[in-house]
Amino acid sequence: MAPLAPNNTPRFRFHYTVVGHQHSVQVRSSASPSAIGVIMGNYFNSFGLTCADIAIDFVDWAPTGSDIFNPVTTGIEGVIYTGGAATADQAAWCFTMLGRTPGGRRVRMTQFGALAFTVNYRLGPGESPDIDNVIDTLKGAGGSILGIDGLTPIWKDYADSGVNDHWVKVLRT
Repeated sequence: MAPLAPNNTPRFRFHYTVVGHQHSVQVRSSASPSAIGVIMGNYFNSFGLTCADIAIDFVDWAPTGSDIFNPVTTGIEGVIYTGGAATADQAAWCFTMLGRTPGGRRVRMTQFGALAFTVNYRLGPGESPDIDNVIDTLKGAGGSILGIDGLTPIWKDYADSGVNDHWVKVLRT
């Protein structure tokens, strides 16, 4: 499969703070800022107590063909989604939701601040009602969330959980 340019679709980046560290999640979407704000608000809220408190710092956006991101207002900037209590060593813990577009392109969204993970590092359907809600939110977004090829992802029914190696290194310094 031929590679596609990273700027092949419009992109929103939601910058958030969890367990004292700022992260960002990139969402490919042609939806309006307010529409994607509602979807992402539901996404962050769906984690419930499976994730630490999530504070949305700011959101920026880049159009198709551009690598320049500019601030945009989605309506969730400054919102804190209340989760469970976290310890400093949980800052590297995360959930990853996976999917694939009909064109065969992989899609994933990683959320830091996970408060637990299973022995096999995968939460299947029914293992966590909160994670089931997160996946349902992504599925319910339909064509408002896109893959790099501009097609609507088909999300897996599970989420991977674990420890992010990059953040382990950052936290050790």
